[in-house]
Amino acid sequence: MYVKPKAKETSLRFEGEELIFLTKEPPLEGRANKSLIEYLSKSLKISKRDIELIKGAKSRIKVFKICGITLKDFIRVFSD
Repeated sequence: MYVKPKAKETSLRFEGEELIFLTKEPPLEGRANKSLIEYLSKSLKISKRDIELIKGAKSRIKVFKICGITLKDFIRVFSD
């Protein structure tokens, strides 16, 4: 997943086969990461505890482990 901080809107979308997260938050003190976790939690209707940042805490490219949802359901939520 690729993160674009300081965007005009907060949204998650596919661009080709890449997942892009736009957030209004700046990339300071983990604010963009927190915004992404909150967005995923609300959109997927799962607890924030079920979302773990595995790689990329200080990078724009992130890898997450998400429990409680299948890949098929994840794609369906964000493809609409």
